[in-house]
Amino acid sequence: MKRLLLVAGIALALCGATACSSADRDEAASSVTDTTPTLLPVDEPTDPTDTVAEVVVATPGAPTVTGPSVIVEPNVVKPGERAMITVAGFEAHLITISICGNEARRGSADCNMPQSQGMGLTAGKPSGIALVINEPDVTCPCIVRVTSDGSDEIAAAPITITGHPVGPVVDPPTFGDLVAVKIQAEEAQKSLWGHIRPELGGPTPYDVTVSVKNLTTTTMYNLRVSAAVGHDENDYLSDIAFDVPEALPPGQTWTQTVRAVVKAPVFGTLLWRAAVSGAGPTVYVQDRVEHRPLLLMIGSLAAIVGLFTVIIRALVRRHIRIEQRRLAELEALNTEAAALSEAPMATMQQEPVNA
Repeated sequence: MKRLLLVAGIALALCGATACSSADRDEAASSVTDTTPTLLPVDEPTDPTDTVAEVVVATPGAPTVTGPSVIVEPNVVKPGERAMITVAGFEAHLITISICGNEARRGSADCNMPQSQGMGLTAGKPSGIALVINEPDVTCPCIVRVTSDGSDEIAAAPITITGHPVGPVVDPPTFGDLVAVKIQAEEAQKSLWGHIRPELGGPTPYDVTVSVKNLTTTTMYNLRVSAAVGHDENDYLSDIAFDVPEALPPGQTWTQTVRAVVKAPVFGTLLWRAAVSGAGPTVYVQDRVEHRPLLLMIGSLAAIVGLFTVIIRALVRRHIRIEQRRLAELEALNTEAAALSEAPMATMQQEPVNA
């Protein structure tokens, strides 16, 4: 039984090594040996530069843009005229529609809040209202801004108010993040062998999703998304290439998922990092994933226990052999001593007869 345990453990460990090496042979592409980490953010996506991790873009998801939106018809009006405001994509049940100047760069301070219009919604369904367009207190460029009651959803559309003065756009003196960024890495769906191989420490595929939400009231154009993976903040395995987001309207969320395969051996913590630049301060996010190859751990433990058992049995058998040899030698000495003690007595008994 103990030998069987040892053999099973060694077999599992060798199977893990075989899975690692065979996968490396199957999946290894021409790789660069330069492992200098890429600093985030980067202006352009980079290819993998390490032999430990490889990005596989065989099943990347096409980028999608989702979120609340607003349409203004007509978008050129005179003060006091009505325009049809159609909103869609909101999850909230209550929204506020405001006419804002300065592209609402400074928030509600640029909007005509006293004459804003509240509106109830059926979540997820488009709704419309004929809104009287009142001038804001600040200069245009003007927008129609729609916000949820919790201000976590926002949409905006440009509008031209005839006769209202137009001035330069003024940004606030200080501002926080202009985008909300999230990265999430999950083990990808696999076949039966695909499930076994990661449990042996072999290559493990992950679906890595990055989402970028525009928190402002203006469309963003120059966003850059960069990502990398390592074992901790100071470790680097590979870059992960994402597409360059195109125009991202206010309140909309850009999302893309790529398939990344981390080469063997895969064990412990994987830290997935993303950075989005091009819109105010660079935003950094990360997602920590723990990978524990259970079969490899069990196999290694079984091999260690089996090896320890074999060593203990070998030591015990050696001790027994030594004791048996010592006892045999002691018995031989006793036999020899007895023979020597009996020889003089036999001589003494023979002397009177000879006389």
